[in-house]
Amino acid sequence: MSDSSPDLRTFTVKDAAAQLGMSVQSTYRAIYNAGLPVVRIGSAIRIRERDLLAWLDERTEVAA
Repeated sequence: MSDSSPDLRTFTVKDAAAQLGMSVQSTYRAIYNAGLPVVRIGSAIRIRERDLLAWLDERTEVAA
């Protein structure tokens, strides 16, 4: 298995925040209010890379 596979790679909330250029608090708001999908493993929250990319794609706007 490859560690770089988008189907397997996950981020912590802190790592996802860094990838998005957002604060950790804003990333939690995206999870709870804006539908950013997560995987819960016990009390840990992980964000799959493919879900993060799909969530971003859904929010992409083209300036008019």
